[in-house]
Amino acid sequence: MTVLEAPRIVGQPRSQTAAVGQRVVLSVVPAGTGPFTFQWRKNGNNIPGANAAQLVFESVEIENSGQYSVVVA
Repeated sequence: MTVLEAPRIVGQPRSQTAAVGQRVVLSVVPAGTGPFTFQWRKNGNNIPGANAAQLVFESVEIENSGQYSVVVA
C-alpha cells in the first residue's frame, strides 16, 4: 500500500524590507509526498518562470515592491 500525504507548507516565506540593489531571497519549505510544484505570484499574478522553492532577486529595484505568495502543489 502507498499512502500519499497532501502538500503543506512548513516554512513560510517571511516579510522583508530591502534597499535598492540588495539581494533578496524568498523561500518556502514544503512537506508531504513530493515531487512538489511551485508557482510564485506577485500581487496575485503568476510570475512567469518562478517555479522553484526560492524566488531570488539578485539586485532588487523599486518595481519589485509588492505582495508575494507561492502556491505549492
